[in-house]
Amino acid sequence: MGGVESDKPQAPSPEPALTWRACVPLDPPSQNHLLCSHYMMRVRKVRKIQKAWFAFLYAGFARHTPKAERKRRMEVIRHHKNKRDEYDDGNLVGGFKPILDLLTRPLGPKHYGMGLLVDDSPDWLDAEYSQVPDVGRGKDNWTEVILIEPRDTHE
Repeated sequence: MGGVESDKPQAPSPEPALTWRACVPLDPPSQNHLLCSHYMMRVRKVRKIQKAWFAFLYAGFARHTPKAERKRRMEVIRHHKNKRDEYDDGNLVGGFKPILDLLTRPLGPKHYGMGLLVDDSPDWLDAEYSQVPDVGRGKDNWTEVILIEPRDTHE
Protein backbone atom coordinates (compact mmCIF):
# COMPACT_ATOMS: atom_id res chain seq x y z
CA MET A 1 0.00 0.00 0.00
CA GLY A 2 3.03 2.26 0.05
CA GLY A 3 2.57 3.54 -3.52
CA VAL A 4 -0.72 5.44 -3.12
CA GLU A 5 -0.67 8.87 -4.77
CA SER A 6 -2.46 11.88 -3.31
CA ASP A 7 -5.59 13.21 -5.02
CA LYS A 8 -4.56 16.77 -4.18
CA PRO A 9 -3.66 18.87 -7.22
CA GLN A 10 0.03 19.61 -7.52
CA ALA A 11 1.12 23.24 -7.89
CA PRO A 12 2.69 23.82 -11.30
CA SER A 13 6.41 24.40 -11.23
CA PRO A 14 7.28 28.03 -12.00
CA GLU A 15 8.49 28.90 -15.46
CA PRO A 16 12.18 29.76 -15.69
CA ALA A 17 13.03 33.44 -15.82
CA LEU A 18 13.93 35.16 -19.08
CA THR A 19 17.61 36.08 -19.06
CA TRP A 20 19.76 38.25 -21.32
CA ARG A 21 23.52 38.69 -20.93
CA ALA A 22 26.09 41.13 -22.31
CA CYS A 23 29.84 40.79 -21.78
CA VAL A 24 31.49 44.19 -22.07
CA PRO A 25 35.29 44.45 -22.42
CA LEU A 26 35.27 47.68 -20.40
CA ASP A 27 35.64 48.50 -16.74
CA PRO A 28 32.91 50.65 -15.16
CA PRO A 29 34.37 53.88 -13.81
CA SER A 30 34.96 54.35 -10.12
CA GLN A 31 32.59 56.83 -8.50
CA ASN A 32 35.67 58.61 -7.12
CA HIS A 33 36.93 59.04 -10.68
CA LEU A 34 33.64 60.66 -11.70
CA LEU A 35 33.08 62.90 -8.70
CA CYS A 36 36.60 64.28 -8.28
CA SER A 37 36.35 66.77 -11.11
CA HIS A 38 34.68 70.02 -12.07
CA TYR A 39 31.03 69.75 -13.15
CA MET A 40 31.68 70.28 -16.89
CA MET A 41 34.61 67.84 -16.85
CA ARG A 42 32.35 65.30 -15.14
CA VAL A 43 29.66 65.79 -17.79
CA ARG A 44 32.25 65.18 -20.53
CA LYS A 45 33.58 62.07 -18.76
CA VAL A 46 30.07 60.66 -18.37
CA ARG A 47 29.22 61.25 -22.04
CA LYS A 48 32.46 59.60 -23.14
CA ILE A 49 31.79 56.59 -20.89
CA GLN A 50 28.20 56.29 -22.14
CA LYS A 51 29.29 56.39 -25.79
CA ALA A 52 31.85 53.65 -25.21
CA TRP A 53 29.42 51.42 -23.31
CA PHE A 54 26.46 52.02 -25.63
CA ALA A 55 27.98 50.09 -28.55
CA PHE A 56 28.69 47.03 -26.43
CA LEU A 57 25.35 47.09 -24.63
CA TYR A 58 23.50 47.55 -27.90
CA ALA A 59 25.33 44.61 -29.46
CA GLY A 60 24.69 42.45 -26.41
CA PHE A 61 21.08 43.35 -25.65
CA ALA A 62 19.14 45.53 -28.05
CA ARG A 63 18.60 43.16 -30.95
CA HIS A 64 17.03 40.35 -28.91
CA THR A 65 15.92 41.89 -25.61
CA PRO A 66 12.37 43.28 -25.53
CA LYS A 67 11.74 46.69 -24.05
CA ALA A 68 10.87 46.57 -20.37
CA GLU A 69 7.22 46.69 -19.34
CA ARG A 70 7.65 45.57 -15.73
CA LYS A 71 10.18 45.12 -12.96
CA ARG A 72 13.45 43.40 -13.88
CA ARG A 73 16.47 42.22 -12.00
CA MET A 74 19.98 43.21 -13.03
CA GLU A 75 23.25 41.59 -12.04
CA VAL A 76 26.51 43.39 -12.69
CA ILE A 77 29.65 41.30 -12.30
CA ARG A 78 32.94 43.16 -12.57
CA HIS A 79 35.83 40.82 -13.42
CA HIS A 80 39.18 42.19 -12.27
CA LYS A 81 42.72 40.89 -12.58
CA ASN A 82 44.11 41.37 -9.07
CA LYS A 83 43.14 42.50 -5.58
CA ARG A 84 44.59 45.96 -6.21
CA ASP A 85 41.98 46.54 -8.94
CA GLU A 86 39.00 45.82 -6.69
CA TYR A 87 36.59 48.72 -6.02
CA ASP A 88 34.83 49.24 -2.72
CA ASP A 89 31.06 48.72 -2.93
CA GLY A 90 30.15 52.42 -3.09
CA ASN A 91 32.54 53.09 -5.96
CA LEU A 92 31.21 50.14 -7.95
CA VAL A 93 27.54 51.06 -7.55
CA GLY A 94 28.06 54.81 -7.97
CA GLY A 95 30.38 54.42 -10.93
CA PHE A 96 27.84 52.24 -12.75
CA LYS A 97 25.11 54.92 -12.56
CA PRO A 98 25.85 56.54 -15.98
CA ILE A 99 25.72 53.08 -17.57
CA LEU A 100 22.49 52.27 -15.75
CA ASP A 101 21.01 55.47 -17.22
CA LEU A 102 21.70 54.05 -20.70
CA LEU A 103 19.63 50.95 -19.94
CA THR A 104 16.53 52.85 -18.72
CA ARG A 105 13.78 54.45 -20.80
CA PRO A 106 14.33 57.97 -22.11
CA LEU A 107 12.08 60.12 -19.92
CA GLY A 108 11.81 63.86 -19.31
CA PRO A 109 15.03 65.78 -19.87
CA LYS A 110 16.95 62.51 -20.30
CA HIS A 111 16.55 62.04 -24.06
CA TYR A 112 18.71 58.92 -24.30
CA GLY A 113 18.16 55.37 -23.10
CA MET A 114 17.68 51.88 -24.51
CA GLY A 115 14.44 51.11 -22.65
CA LEU A 116 15.69 47.77 -21.33
CA LEU A 117 14.72 48.88 -17.82
CA VAL A 118 11.60 50.90 -17.02
CA ASP A 119 13.42 52.95 -14.40
CA ASP A 120 16.36 52.58 -12.02
CA SER A 121 14.21 53.09 -8.91
CA PRO A 122 13.68 50.15 -6.52
CA ASP A 123 10.06 49.93 -7.73
CA TRP A 124 11.29 48.83 -11.16
CA LEU A 125 14.74 47.35 -10.59
CA ASP A 126 16.40 44.86 -8.27
CA ALA A 127 20.12 45.42 -8.80
CA GLU A 128 22.97 43.30 -7.54
CA TYR A 129 26.62 44.28 -7.96
CA SER A 130 29.59 41.98 -7.40
CA GLN A 131 33.26 41.63 -8.24
CA VAL A 132 35.24 38.49 -8.89
CA PRO A 133 38.94 37.97 -9.48
CA ASP A 134 39.45 36.73 -13.02
CA VAL A 135 42.69 35.17 -14.14
CA GLY A 136 43.22 33.65 -17.52
CA ARG A 137 40.95 35.81 -19.74
CA GLY A 138 43.49 38.26 -21.06
CA LYS A 139 45.03 41.21 -19.28
CA ASP A 140 42.09 43.63 -19.07
CA ASN A 141 39.20 43.98 -16.64
CA TRP A 142 35.73 43.34 -18.09
CA THR A 143 32.11 43.51 -16.98
CA GLU A 144 29.17 41.16 -17.31
CA VAL A 145 25.66 42.65 -17.26
CA ILE A 146 22.73 40.26 -16.86
CA LEU A 147 19.07 41.29 -17.15
CA ILE A 148 16.50 38.92 -15.68
CA GLU A 149 12.73 39.14 -16.06
CA PRO A 150 10.85 36.68 -13.89
CA ARG A 151 7.97 34.87 -15.53
CA ASP A 152 4.52 35.16 -14.02
CA THR A 153 3.66 32.17 -11.87
CA HIS A 154 0.01 33.01 -11.26
CA GLU A 155 -1.42 33.50 -14.75
